Amino acid sequence: MKKIRTAFLLLIITAKAFAQTDGIIVPTGHTGDIRMIITDLQFQYVYTVEDQKIIMWNIKTHQQVYSFRLPAKQTGVAISHDGKMLACSTSGSLTCYSTVTGKLIFQEKKSHWYYYNPVFSADDKFIYIDNKGEGLFKTEITTQKITGLWEDNSISHYAASFLFPTKDNSLITVTGKGWKVFSETDASKNKVHLFGSEGDCIAYYFPETNRIAIRDKNKNHYSDDPKIYDFYNAATGEKIKTLSLPPAAFDLAITDDGKSFVAASYDVTAKQITALLYSSETFSPVKKTVLSDPKWDTKFYSIKNNTAFAVSQSQSIFREKSSRALSFNTSTGTEIKAYQQNVSSIDLAGTVFRNNTIINKPTDFMNINTGASIVSVDLTKMSVSPAQTISTPGGDDDNYLVYSATGDTAAILYTNKVIIKNTKTNQQIGTTVTLSDEVLYEMKASAFIGKDNYFFGNGGSYFYFTSFSVKTQLISVWRLNVKTGVKEKMYDRSTAAKMVISPDKKMMAGIPTGDNMYNRVNDPGIKVWDMQTNKLLFQTGMTADEMRDNKVRPIGFSDDNRHFIILRNSKYEYYDLASGNLTQTSKEFYAALELTYHVNHGATAIASSEDKGYLSLYKPDGAKAFSVQAHTSVIRDVFFSENDSLLFTEGDQTIKVWRAANGELLGTLYLFNDGKDYVFVDKDGRFDGNEGGMQQLYYLRNRQVITLDKVYEKFYTPNLFQRLLNGEVFSPVDYILKQAPLVKIQYAEKQRNLSVDDDAPSYQNTTGAAEITVTASSQDDAIDEIRLFRNGKVLNLATRNLIVEDDKSKTSTQKYTVNLLPGNNEIRAIALNTQRTESQPDIINVVYNNGASANTNIIPVVNKKTNAIIDKVDKSATMHLVVVGINAYKNPKMSLNYARADAAAFKEEIEKDAKTVISNIKTWFVTDEAADKTGITTALQQVQQNAKPQDVFVFYYAGHGVIAGGNKEFYLVPNDVADLHNVDEALKTHGIAAKELQQYAINIQAQKQLFILDACQSAGAFTEMLRSDGSQQKNIALVARSTGTHWMAASGAQQFANEFSTLGHGAFTYVLLQALKGEAASDKMITVDGLKNYMQTGVPALMKRYNGTQQTPASFGFGNDFPVEVLK
Repeated sequence: MKKIRTAFLLLIITAKAFAQTDGIIVPTGHTGDIRMIITDLQFQYVYTVEDQKIIMWNIKTHQQVYSFRLPAKQTGVAISHDGKMLACSTSGSLTCYSTVTGKLIFQEKKSHWYYYNPVFSADDKFIYIDNKGEGLFKTEITTQKITGLWEDNSISHYAASFLFPTKDNSLITVTGKGWKVFSETDASKNKVHLFGSEGDCIAYYFPETNRIAIRDKNKNHYSDDPKIYDFYNAATGEKIKTLSLPPAAFDLAITDDGKSFVAASYDVTAKQITALLYSSETFSPVKKTVLSDPKWDTKFYSIKNNTAFAVSQSQSIFREKSSRALSFNTSTGTEIKAYQQNVSSIDLAGTVFRNNTIINKPTDFMNINTGASIVSVDLTKMSVSPAQTISTPGGDDDNYLVYSATGDTAAILYTNKVIIKNTKTNQQIGTTVTLSDEVLYEMKASAFIGKDNYFFGNGGSYFYFTSFSVKTQLISVWRLNVKTGVKEKMYDRSTAAKMVISPDKKMMAGIPTGDNMYNRVNDPGIKVWDMQTNKLLFQTGMTADEMRDNKVRPIGFSDDNRHFIILRNSKYEYYDLASGNLTQTSKEFYAALELTYHVNHGATAIASSEDKGYLSLYKPDGAKAFSVQAHTSVIRDVFFSENDSLLFTEGDQTIKVWRAANGELLGTLYLFNDGKDYVFVDKDGRFDGNEGGMQQLYYLRNRQVITLDKVYEKFYTPNLFQRLLNGEVFSPVDYILKQAPLVKIQYAEKQRNLSVDDDAPSYQNTTGAAEITVTASSQDDAIDEIRLFRNGKVLNLATRNLIVEDDKSKTSTQKYTVNLLPGNNEIRAIALNTQRTESQPDIINVVYNNGASANTNIIPVVNKKTNAIIDKVDKSATMHLVVVGINAYKNPKMSLNYARADAAAFKEEIEKDAKTVISNIKTWFVTDEAADKTGITTALQQVQQNAKPQDVFVFYYAGHGVIAGGNKEFYLVPNDVADLHNVDEALKTHGIAAKELQQYAINIQAQKQLFILDACQSAGAFTEMLRSDGSQQKNIALVARSTGTHWMAASGAQQFANEFSTLGHGAFTYVLLQALKGEAASDKMITVDGLKNYMQTGVPALMKRYNGTQQTPASFGFGNDFPVEVLK
């Protein structure tokens, strides 16, 4: 009898796993129910299977490796013995994939066959397939040659069949009539065994004992029936045992040695899972484990290496199911660890915000409900604003939020009720409204009816909702006065099909019946009402056949409310609402009522979407403009940009952007960590987003994971979405990534007082110096760079020509003497190969005890809003402040108005504020005639000579900044860059390049560094070399990342820093000054990250108020946050 260890892993995966897009693995996940879970024999990978998708996971890391699409609903899945291939059958096809590369090996299709339960041969050269009990065939993998092994009707059955391999290389086919044993090499084993009666069954096989177990589903139909299992000797046909299990028991899971099996049941009342371990020999229970988990009723699929894999069948109401893996201690039933992907569940929260229209660009802000929070997406940039949390009754899974158009009011739907809240105060408005007189079949009424039936009117004064009456079987449409709480019924209807609302939310179309949902008679057709007065504006009838067969439905309105479109008998009909006349009828085309239709603003195109993820666009005459597989599952929302040039679709927990003219995919937005992190990826793999989002996505190369942040230099593209819209043509992306390099730190005193905490070795030190050796290696490339960091800030950046390299072994070595700070020193090393792919970092901690009580940050402060560490500043240290402001350039055409005033105001403010955190401030103020390259670099060199590690360095620059036309490098422009006709050469001689700033950041020993660049590009001086490629931001981002320092820049490419006479400052510095005066404070502290976050929202808001050109600050920071002011 096999003993099971005290801990096994219970994998509960409900809906979100991952999807694979253009070589990038993205955690978007399963959107359908998971039907089975299997593992390879090596127990390295587990496969979760839904109807038309299979997801491969790394068991150790819980990361998805590949996602495999299927042409139809799967009828069986198998993994080869060596774990390198996956076979899947559907009703008319057999598909084989490589699990190493993720690529298709072959697919054979036979429409008249019923493929079931593929099985690999022992040598993995053939795949056996069952044809629904009527025959057994094998396919040679290399040639796809099909050979018939047997064909007869002795066990043929209408229901599913099961195919099992035995230990002696025979095959067993099981159907509802019986089973057949077949051997290619020994005909004496070929036998048929019948059950004596037919039934729809589920079969299990125990290879160690050569037994099969059958559960007749016809005998166990109802949930309160006990589950009866019959056990047979597969060779002789003898029935060995009939086992009765509790009514709530789920299917059996057999241990990998076949000597035991587990049956689990879920107690709804006690809200716990009971797992019983049975002996396969005696059929007696040998162990009982109670797994307490109030949310998940769990079905086991397999048990290997004492790990139980299972899938939950519970559903959320409005959201897709969530993905998580749980491990339980089998003795106590307590949860050990939760494995949860951070991909956010996306629900468009009811409305789209409207901003001022900018020509040829969409200008909407879109609300997204991510479960616990609401985030807004700027559709001009596909960037995400900070999350807003609204307290809701019940758990996150039980709520759905709808926002008003102004965003100040939200409706929260839960169970069968709705409450209205002010989003600014989080206070409820009015009373709670009941949507349904009772819960239908224990389903929440709002879920039964559908979320599209709940929305605010355009002014936000009314909330429209739909209720269902169990007594009358009527669905009713109501409107609720938000202020008074008075509700008014608009009409009754028989179906839950969504209403159609005009874009200005002044009109509503629907199909009222006044009858119940099971007896449709006297249906008057489609009506249109005025939503404010409830006045009937338009109606059109339908025939008895159209009524009976649901052949008519409202589609939408044009933006100007002139046209109303309906779908009738697979044709579009356009009506003039003023006259009620039919003005146009399209030709007949493929149309189905289960599709969802979306009219563009001008009513010149109609998009259709469906539950298999296809997106199609039709012209008014019914001609199809394009059709694409937009998502892998249901498309839940579609809307057009303001000028109808773009389509936005939501599905698979992603938002995709398409050109409406031809269906070209521009890119995909992904949200993580409840909407706090995001990344936008174009169809070629370039990406833009924040650091947290970049760490969630990754590339694969033969199962090796390379996260996006590790290919930052190659694929990171600032302002990606805007540049795509502008038609920028990018250089091709090389997807053939070499393996990421490896890096290792060795510490000379490693034998002294070594301890290990969270996998990072920690060493004690009393000398103040650490001898460090970094060894980097690359299996298929050379090492291009080694970076060494202390407490997040770079100490040394060694490029290839400075590295001691062994060409034969592809290893590179660099030695360092690191001067330590009192207390803990985190030493981190990173290596880059020639493709600029980063290694995973290697980290050690060296704790320097100098025998004195140092004023250092031993216990860091944590920002309560962001949960990020804030390093304290040594009060006795020095802030080195270099401030540059240039109004007067030697070329008068380049002169500015407010740069010097900006610099002077910043200097005054920071000198005053910084004294609250640091005692000593040393300032270099460089302006106008003194601000040539020599003047600026002299100040930086003096800081380099004097700054100590515990000091703070702040560099502020107000003047011109530009991207050179030749090398595409960002330059600060001192006052002596005057030759506009030969500007590249002038920049090389007199400009200050980003690489020079990078070297100063490295050489200046101050651990805490902040660079602020209010660098503008005048409206004509550098136009000839300006390109909309985001090079400025990327240059700054790469410097920040490579040095572990903080950077803020006024504008990205094609965004000119703005100056306003009414403010007396440029827009960027004006907002920065407001932030320093207290607007950016949190917990009475202003930190570097606080400044950056405030600037991100403050500058665009100021530009909007003054109708200035669009300007959005760029900020990058890879070191720890630190304070610049503490408020009293």
